[in-house]
Amino acid sequence: PHAFLGFPMFDPAHGLEKSLEMVVYVAVAIVTGVLVDRERAERREQVRLAGRLKLALEERERIADQLIRSGRLTALGELTAGIAHEIRNPLHALRGTAEILGDELPPSGPGRDMLERHIGEIDRLSRVLDRFLAFAQPSRPALVPLDPALVLRRAVGLVSAQARRDGVDVELTSVE
Repeated sequence: PHAFLGFPMFDPAHGLEKSLEMVVYVAVAIVTGVLVDRERAERREQVRLAGRLKLALEERERIADQLIRSGRLTALGELTAGIAHEIRNPLHALRGTAEILGDELPPSGPGRDMLERHIGEIDRLSRVLDRFLAFAQPSRPALVPLDPALVLRRAVGLVSAQARRDGVDVELTSVE
């Protein structure tokens, strides 16, 4: 700043030295500006990565919660199956003894109505147990024909918007 103040008699520097000093100041300013821009860009990238990391951690936590819930449901299914099997055996014994008693009673005799109600309730409990067992057993997957081209088109449709935001072009070409 003192280079061109107008006091030439007190300024020991020559014009060339003053000009070089200004060039150094300008160079330092340019380098400082470039470094600040780089630092800001790096900070923006770190913020973006921190956001992606946060989303990934939230997704991981959601998946962990689903796994825990799935494990609990599996344990519940196994417990249900075990209880159903333990109840089914005495029910079969009760039904068998009721049928034996039914053979002893005359078709229109006293107690026959009660015996039929008894057998009906045993059958109802057996159907309830069948539903519990059906719940506990994993269902078989249904196999259906699948068009791989359709699956690929859907997958490209799902990822293309994010890919464009990330500067990636996604293109599906036919192999035919």
